[in-house]
Order: sequence, then C-alpha cells, then structure tokens
Amino acid sequence: PLSWLSLMQSIGTRNIEERLRHLSQHWLQQVRHLAAIKHHTPDDPQRSCAIHAISVDGYTAQEVVDYLMRQHKLFTVTRTIGEQAVVRITPHIFTHKSDLDRLVEGLKHLSESKQLSSSTLNVPSTITFDATRSDS
Repeated sequence: PLSWLSLMQSIGTRNIEERLRHLSQHWLQQVRHLAAIKHHTPDDPQRSCAIHAISVDGYTAQEVVDYLMRQHKLFTVTRTIGEQAVVRITPHIFTHKSDLDRLVEGLKHLSESKQLSSSTLNVPSTITFDATRSDS
C-alpha cells in the first residue's frame, strides 16, 4: 500500500504548492471585495499559501465556524492572532472546488446578514463526506 509520505512524494511538493495556491485563490478572489470580511493573512505569496485567517463583522469566530459547519458542511476552526479570534480556512490538496464554492456562498451570506438565528448556528450531530465525487 502507498503510504501518505510516498503519495506526497509522488505528487511532488511543487505540484502540491501549486494546487493549494490555486484552491486558495479560487475562493479568495470571490470574497476579497466583501467589506464585512477582514483578511488576517498576508497577500504576499511568499508569506502564505493555503492557510488563511478571516473574521466577519458582526459575528464571533465561533459563530462563523458553527454556521459554516451547520449550513454548508465545512470544517473550519477558530484561532487567535494576538487578541483577535479568527476563522482559519485551510483547503487540502483533495478539497473540491465545489466545497470552496459552498464556502464562498456561506461567507457571502454572512457578509450580507446582520445576525443569525440560534437555530442556524447549531452544529449537526453527524457530518457526511462523499469521497466518490470527482469535481476539482
């Protein structure tokens, strides 16, 4: 069986980096213009690749994380930069563009909404992932 390290070596670090940058730009280009979304990750490609930190005006980082999981089945996490709680968004090389399109949809909704109802923020008890999809 192919080990994770062997798989990564067969793909190649340059290809992995290019894929991660491509995926990141796919969603970032669609939300950069949204005034309610603050970006806490440098734009300089030498200082970032796939890990991005954002905050959304009017919402705590945890509310954004809960909303993205509940409504869009997207796993994100909260982190702290200095004293600012942020949402960390990290595509993986196997992330589908359709997943990132759901992310964009969710972020656009949040940027246009004033406040989410508490029922919208509840995290589901089960999450499903379809590994058979072939979109990229």
